[in-house]
Amino acid sequence: MDLVPLKKHSLTPAQFEQLADVPPEEEWLANITNLKTRRAYKEDVRKSLESCAIYLRNDLGQQAF
Repeated sequence: MDLVPLKKHSLTPAQFEQLADVPPEEEWLANITNLKTRRAYKEDVRKSLESCAIYLRNDLGQQAF
């Protein structure tokens, strides 16, 4: 997701509704102005989420149904 330059105006109702589609990690990363830091953090977030998914898959595999 590329950053969009900020403009001093209000959002339309449709634009406001679209904010719900922005993943929380992208919202957080958008506040980091240094491109190299943002890229590094984005990779760290991706790895963390990937690790959590592996943990959850392994944990779910242990459940008796």
